[in-house]
Amino acid sequence: MADRLSNFRRTRSTTKIIVRFRGSDGRNENSCRFALFDFVAFLMDNLDTRRSTEPLSIAAGDTVKFTRQLPKYSAASGWTVEYIGIGGGSQIIWNATTNVDGVSFDVNIPTTTTLQYVAGDYVLEGFASNGATGERFQFYYGSLNVGINFQAVGPDQDTKTYAQKGIEKCQALLLKMLDHDINDSSTEGAEFRRKKVEEVNKQLDEFTRIRENELQKEAALNGKPSRKKIKQVLLVTDGRFGLNQFGAGNNIGNFD
Repeated sequence: MADRLSNFRRTRSTTKIIVRFRGSDGRNENSCRFALFDFVAFLMDNLDTRRSTEPLSIAAGDTVKFTRQLPKYSAASGWTVEYIGIGGGSQIIWNATTNVDGVSFDVNIPTTTTLQYVAGDYVLEGFASNGATGERFQFYYGSLNVGINFQAVGPDQDTKTYAQKGIEKCQALLLKMLDHDINDSSTEGAEFRRKKVEEVNKQLDEFTRIRENELQKEAALNGKPSRKKIKQVLLVTDGRFGLNQFGAGNNIGNFD
């Protein structure tokens, strides 16, 4: 690994990762592709995988339970943590307690509390406060979706999203316009409907795009592939530019 990973750099201000791989012979040759696998192993073994564990989505009635590590605002230094969520005229408050390690923070909200949550989209903020110094800092800002408690509703509960409803309405309107086209052959009426059809199709495309994002988000939350294309953030180079950078007979086009 040491002979292939010559440089690794990652900063908190950017998600771009710049890596330079070098084969044991000082040249890339075919070792570049194997170095990529080594790099993945390096990330898994060496990067600090601790991260924010705030939920992105819960259902009313769920138990909310996670641990938050804040090296800059350690519980041992007198810091306390509170989360506040606001949305749809409702407010959510989570007060954290000190973890058994004496440094981290635990959030444990019981079902009896979350059963009272109003379903909807919230903006959730996390704050670290220090009573001794009078300081307060926001360390978290994100979205929280509170879903319906399915155990408390009947089978007739409307579970369709905004995008699903929009798609259905657009499709119904297009079918209705098609019936008019069949029964009315006037040039003026047909031209008017053609423009309306174009407008509805644009709206349908937008609702479809939103729905695709919803499905990708659902897949990601459930640990499934989202099939969303991710822009490359990995730059592989040996410090030279040229067609042989990726090995004899290969060029950058072979590694897209």
